[in-house]
Amino acid sequence: GLQEEAGQDKVRELERTVMRDAAKTRGWLDFFPTPAAVTEAMLAAADIRPGMAVLEPSAGMGHIADRIREKGVEPVVAELEPQKRELLEAKGYEVVGKDFMELVPADGGYDRILMNPPFSKRQDNEHVRRAYDMLNPGGRLVAIVSEGSFFGKDRKAAEFRDWLEEVGGTSEKLAEGSFNDPALPVTTGVNTRMVIIEKPDTAKLLASLKEDTARPSDSTPVTVVEVDPGIVPEFKKARDLAKWLKDYLLTSGKKRFFPPERRSGSATAIWKRPSSACGKRRITRRTPD
Repeated sequence: GLQEEAGQDKVRELERTVMRDAAKTRGWLDFFPTPAAVTEAMLAAADIRPGMAVLEPSAGMGHIADRIREKGVEPVVAELEPQKRELLEAKGYEVVGKDFMELVPADGGYDRILMNPPFSKRQDNEHVRRAYDMLNPGGRLVAIVSEGSFFGKDRKAAEFRDWLEEVGGTSEKLAEGSFNDPALPVTTGVNTRMVIIEKPDTAKLLASLKEDTARPSDSTPVTVVEVDPGIVPEFKKARDLAKWLKDYLLTSGKKRFFPPERRSGSATAIWKRPSSACGKRRITRRTPD
């Protein structure tokens, strides 16, 4: 009706204003809208499903949020700049916060977070790590990160790479010049990567392990090696998983064993995916050469 048409007119007017101002200020507040091709790649990686709680931080004009909505899921958004917040509200989005770094989710965390954060001064690194903290167990984060984060020698970039490896994140290089799309109001020549991180579901995994070991006839037994007293394990990549398994052993009362190997030095606990016909899961102990 007339009210809906008036609302659409307001959205178009605000979009023109934001685009005009963005072209004048050339990336003020690190505003570089997400190109359509990049947005589609992010959606494919995110695997958003009905009923999921989805967030787009630093939403800008809502390029990512618009495509999420078209997929049948209504995301919530956060945006620092007042003019863009007004546009997002005119589009009907729930704006849950201004400064994403200070956002505290009101109703728990999110199942999916898709984000194109600001790049300057390694803000993208900080935003991605903050977003990971907001994920629900089993949730997935898909983010655009500057290429410099993966070769920079500064402390922030090095810490981000270490953290990304620790949480088991992956990255995929995007085509050079992806953000030079002439259809966008403002562009940048910064090369980027798409980062994907999944947050493990501790409770679900632990319940599965308990179920496995509770049935002697189960075809997927769990075998865990014991670390001798005084040896402090070092966990690489699967650190959280190894910790869960250790906690499980301490509370389950299961008999543990240690193979006849060298018993000095440090140990590394590695999660082995099912590799045999019986789907055996195990934690193996490795000692330094």
